[in-house]
Amino acid sequence: MHNFAEDKETTRLNYKQLFKKLSPFLARRKGTLVWVTFLVLAAALSGRAIPFFIGYTIDNAIVKKDWDLLLYCTIGYALLEILNAGLEFLQVYQFQKLGNQVLLDIRSKILFVIQRIPMTYFNKTPTGRIVTRATNDVSQIGEIFSDGVVKVFIQLIVLISIVTSMMLISVKLTVICLATAPLFFYLGIKVTNKIKDTLRISKIATSALNSFIAESLSGMKIIQMYQLSRPKLTQFEDLSADLKRVSLQSTRNYALMMPILNLFNGVILASALYFSGVLGQQDGIKVGLVITFFLHALDFVHPFRDIIEKYQQFQNSLTSAERVFSLLEEPIEPGYSLPHIPQKLGNAIEFRNLSFKYQETSNTVLKNLSLTIKDRQSVGVVGRTGAGKSTLVHLLLNLYPPTPNELFIGGQAIETIPLTQLRHKINCVQQDLFLFKGTIFENLTLGSLRIPEDRVYRVADEIGLVNYLAKTQRTLAYPVEESGANLSTGEKQLISFARILIFDPEIVILDEATSNIDSQMEHLLQMASKKLIQNRTSIVIAHRLSTIFSCDRILVLENGRVIEDGSPQELAAKDSEFKRMLNDQSYKEF
Repeated sequence: MHNFAEDKETTRLNYKQLFKKLSPFLARRKGTLVWVTFLVLAAALSGRAIPFFIGYTIDNAIVKKDWDLLLYCTIGYALLEILNAGLEFLQVYQFQKLGNQVLLDIRSKILFVIQRIPMTYFNKTPTGRIVTRATNDVSQIGEIFSDGVVKVFIQLIVLISIVTSMMLISVKLTVICLATAPLFFYLGIKVTNKIKDTLRISKIATSALNSFIAESLSGMKIIQMYQLSRPKLTQFEDLSADLKRVSLQSTRNYALMMPILNLFNGVILASALYFSGVLGQQDGIKVGLVITFFLHALDFVHPFRDIIEKYQQFQNSLTSAERVFSLLEEPIEPGYSLPHIPQKLGNAIEFRNLSFKYQETSNTVLKNLSLTIKDRQSVGVVGRTGAGKSTLVHLLLNLYPPTPNELFIGGQAIETIPLTQLRHKINCVQQDLFLFKGTIFENLTLGSLRIPEDRVYRVADEIGLVNYLAKTQRTLAYPVEESGANLSTGEKQLISFARILIFDPEIVILDEATSNIDSQMEHLLQMASKKLIQNRTSIVIAHRLSTIFSCDRILVLENGRVIEDGSPQELAAKDSEFKRMLNDQSYKEF
């Protein structure tokens, strides 16, 4: 059986907490909320008027054989039913409208949070789990406004109006007929609480299955290359079996609910039929009122059943809400809330005795690092795998926060620079090149409206991208498949270089961006990289000699420390680790 680690992350919301969390979203729609509440009350009153109208018709038209009054009453009854139907339609429509407005706000807030939470969250949370929370779980919250608490609220108002109407006819008769209601309500709530527990586990099982599928699709090449189909299928079957098990538990609980409701239905209607007749004769209640009472009792069963049944669906929404709001409550990177720095920041970079590790329990990646990169200086960073090269990139982009007052940009501590300013100032071409589904042009601008179209074409032409595409009858309007699957590695790198030049940052980082390129692309990328680092502060993390030797300065990292610092020519001319790397055939191939 799968051990669902995510269960530790769920917080058990109660109804009061849920509405407290939903209240900011509802507060934005006060007008709709007031209008819906009025419609619910109006529909409840019109619904209760119908049995009284039928009772009045029986006692004053049918019993007294007043056929003219009967005709008027018939027309009045038809108009009352039309009014009630119209009010019920409006209340359902308006509640659905309110629900969709709230869901729109929640989805927008989720995307806002996801784009601003620290990278550490994504390191520990599977992508499939995040997708489930942002899609399926939000949709389940929508049931609060369609089949969940909204229906419970509506039917509760209806139920109160029914009991009030019954008591207006006979308090004693009402008490007798509804004497068993608390017992059946208690039994129904007990079963729904069991349903809530199984639904929570079912959500976790679904999330685990989604995470597995997302991971398998991302790694499909590895699965096929290493013939992992059978073990992956076994894992999938185990996860599916867990989901089936909890789904059957939920089904059993649902099945238990129906006999309870049907039994209550029989008890209340039998009591109303018998005692309304007996007490009606004893207390001298008119026939019309007796029938009116029975009709009220008949109407009582439907909202009572709805409250119990919709309460079950409310449990489902509650478990989804637990997961959605746990995501919404993830702390946002503090850099987004910092005030804008009005003065222009310089482009020099300084590390002051900086030490860093990704987690408290992990090894220290950078150790007492102290160095200064001058404005418009290009620095190449080399080192064996694990030396800490990519960590420098992560810290400069503030993807992982360093200890305060250890990293400075333009003399300003990086933790005091708003992230919007910092990431506008610094841009990076990373190892893992990512392109969005769309066109090459859209990937160059990333949808930014502040970039003129002529600038995009000018830059793409300057670095040779337009001519390169033209050789294969392609343009910037060429469609890009998901993750750039229909482009070569070199083409994706050239597009990434062009994108950096179009956005024109003041500080550029090339994180092994020219590795794994084909020979046809090498010249274009060399020219693009030279253009990128020209008149900019730049850090080049690469193993290609042509890129490194174009830098003003080389830093050699080893075990998180700078062991060598100098120009490429200086380090290559003496007995150094850099020279040994140059002579190492395996290193040359990078």
